[in-house]
Amino acid sequence: MTTAQLSQYLETAVDLEKAVFLQARRLAQYKEEIQALDRAARRPAPAPPEAAPVAPVPKPPMEPLREILGKTLLGFLLSLAAVTGISVLTLGPARGWITGAIGGVLLGCILAIVAYLKAVRASSFRWRTYHLLMENYQLIHGTYGLRREKSQAELEARQKAYPDLLRRHQERVTQALQRKQALEAALPQLTQQLADSKAARAAHYAQDVLFPKYRTFVLVCSLCELVQSGRCATLEGPQGAYQQLEAELQAGWILTDWNQILRQGDRLQTRQFLLCTALQEAPAPSL
Repeated sequence: MTTAQLSQYLETAVDLEKAVFLQARRLAQYKEEIQALDRAARRPAPAPPEAAPVAPVPKPPMEPLREILGKTLLGFLLSLAAVTGISVLTLGPARGWITGAIGGVLLGCILAIVAYLKAVRASSFRWRTYHLLMENYQLIHGTYGLRREKSQAELEARQKAYPDLLRRHQERVTQALQRKQALEAALPQLTQQLADSKAARAAHYAQDVLFPKYRTFVLVCSLCELVQSGRCATLEGPQGAYQQLEAELQAGWILTDWNQILRQGDRLQTRQFLLCTALQEAPAPSL
């Protein structure tokens, strides 16, 4: 095989490898986008706005005098009931009611007086505390009122904007479904194109011109560049393209990792010119 024939063979191999690479990458991108669109289409619609919960208005504190009288009366009644009940059980119904009532009234009065005296001792402090609590209550009551008004205004604003929000959501869902259908319709054709390209590449390599180790997009581009640039005239031999390519691989001049190749981009122009040119000439997706 002459140098010109070898150059043509390698150029055809580069075109086939480029077609397979780009079609496979586009197919993978379509599948990933279909999955993302499916998730977007199944995203639930925004819920109607609801009023934010507002803390209940605190009850005003009980006046100390009312609390004192309430506890005193409760103690009196409990004492009356307890003493009367015990008297009825021990002395019988006839004498128990009278004795229990008298004893209960006396005991209840004593307990009431004791409770009242204890309350009066702390009355000055409790009254001062009560006035402070009332001031705090009035302040808190006004704050809750303002908060309820603000919450109601925000609710009305959200309710007013909700139809437009729902409309935009439905538009996004419709666009996602349309895009998904278009991509799904293009998948069979792209899959067939990839299968045809792989078959054409296999038939081209079946001529057994290129050693199987070098039948990759990156290495074929490098071999083609070595031959077309005039640095090598053959593949085999001490001065062949295989030998030169192995030397550059060992020196780290040729990158074979696609993550590094796609990340470095234009910086590979001086070392892997043909590969960069092939990637730059790749057509953009039509959908």
